[in-house]
Amino acid sequence: MDQTNPKIICWDANCFIAWFNEEQGRYDVCSAIIEAAQRGETRLFTSYLTLAEVCQIPNTYPSEAEDSIADFFKSRPYIIEVAVDWFVCRIARDLMSRFKLDCRDAIHLATAIHTKADIFHTYDHDNLLKLNGKIPGYSLTIAEPVYNYQTKLDESK
Repeated sequence: MDQTNPKIICWDANCFIAWFNEEQGRYDVCSAIIEAAQRGETRLFTSYLTLAEVCQIPNTYPSEAEDSIADFFKSRPYIIEVAVDWFVCRIARDLMSRFKLDCRDAIHLATAIHTKADIFHTYDHDNLLKLNGKIPGYSLTIAEPVYNYQTKLDESK
């Protein structure tokens, strides 16, 4: 991948929740995307709202979960949190009005639009995935997280 022009990805909170909960069929792909961001192959954005929504880790005491969640985000500067500012809120209000989204979904989607993301990753089939290609004026792709693994060929053969 081109590190001088990395793909811009924005994540809904449910992507981080899938990673923290080690959800089957989701954890590996989310891990791969996080690792790609660490290597500079992609730029990974999320709303500051995510830090409020990611609040539990299975089989962990609440205080331990809080420490783990805080440490995760603090120790990964390549995950870029975006403020819920005037510009994001203005876009979110428009999305709520047009598409009857709840405030949280609208803020996450507005964050992707505001950051000019190439793709917005979500597992929200009920409200967000169905909007792929339907937001006038934006060429934002809305899809479940995917990572195109490139395997190395064994050159010794």
